[in-house]
Amino acid sequence: MVIQKLTFSVYKNFKPSTLNKNASILCLNKSYFSTSNSNQINKEWTKTLNNAEKIVGYPTSFLNLRYLVSDEVANFANLLRKLMKTKHPLIKMARKLISYGENEPKRSLQINGLLVLLIAKAAGIPKKNNFLEVEISDGIHQSQRCLAEITEMIYMASLIHKGILDLSQDQSDFKDMEQGNKLAVLSGDYLLANACTNLSKLKNTQVVDLMSQVIADISQGIFSENKNSKLTFLKLWYETVNSNSSSLLSNSAKSAMLLVKHNSYLQEIAWNFAFHLDITYRIWSDLYNFKQDEAIVNNPDSVLNAIYKDKYELDNPKLDLDEKKSFLTSLIDFGQGQENVLLKNLFEDCKLIFQNHHKLAMTNLEQLENEYSQKDAIASLKSILNVMKNTV
Repeated sequence: MVIQKLTFSVYKNFKPSTLNKNASILCLNKSYFSTSNSNQINKEWTKTLNNAEKIVGYPTSFLNLRYLVSDEVANFANLLRKLMKTKHPLIKMARKLISYGENEPKRSLQINGLLVLLIAKAAGIPKKNNFLEVEISDGIHQSQRCLAEITEMIYMASLIHKGILDLSQDQSDFKDMEQGNKLAVLSGDYLLANACTNLSKLKNTQVVDLMSQVIADISQGIFSENKNSKLTFLKLWYETVNSNSSSLLSNSAKSAMLLVKHNSYLQEIAWNFAFHLDITYRIWSDLYNFKQDEAIVNNPDSVLNAIYKDKYELDNPKLDLDEKKSFLTSLIDFGQGQENVLLKNLFEDCKLIFQNHHKLAMTNLEQLENEYSQKDAIASLKSILNVMKNTV
């Protein structure tokens, strides 16, 4: 698989820093991970996305003003509002889909469509295709805009489906949770059905094949328990991210090239760029959230957790499960004036992987540029990458 080749090439060149085996007894100096500039980072990120939206012509979030005139989207929004009236954990995500707060990066759940449009405009449209002028706006073909909307719908559907609770265990407020699950299933299925309907309207079998693979990857990720003992935790993290988002963005980017008949070389460059851009964003997000809440190290979906487990399992293979849990718990036992060397090393190792993917994304972006490229879109994508690099 392509994902495995890309993952292993980065992983093979990764050289972790040396651990202090007594680091677990040390405490974290929070000043090392200062949160004083978090508001500035949010403002800078929001400004960058606002500029990107102007470049592609209009906001790309699914629930923006352009779509509110649609009865179908209004019905979906109503489902989300009903979900918010329950005590279901998905209400937090429902709120983020409808609005965002001052202290969080703008539309953190809804940037995939924007990135697809930026990549489409960055590659440009070959003049030999002779598309009608009415089919193109702001340097983007209308089929590519439809694809960006499909990308958003698939991503939101996957988030909603993954948030469905297992009610086989004892649950307080069972009826409330059951109602929330029904609304979540209905909302997710509704989005997927609309995505597939719109996908068929593109009338491109290669694009349908690529986006079908995305849905398959997402489904496999939801039901896979990742018990393959041959994979390290970091490689498992890569596979998880691929099923959650990288497959979607990379295949969407390649599809955007197919829709305007770019050659196979640019199709692969777009795929590679989108893949490394998504990995870069996911690691940046973990590092950013780590600065806000160090407990993310204990989050099983965090790249920091994966790196920690790889090192810890190798250095301490004979310890039992309770000892391992105790050791991991000690990472978030904070004190004053002392530094947790292990935690600092994990952070630095994570930054190394981030820098590798950032460099690969930049390299592929330069290769994506051609005679049909729109310079403002290229500059916007570089700006997005630079904001992440400068705020890690």
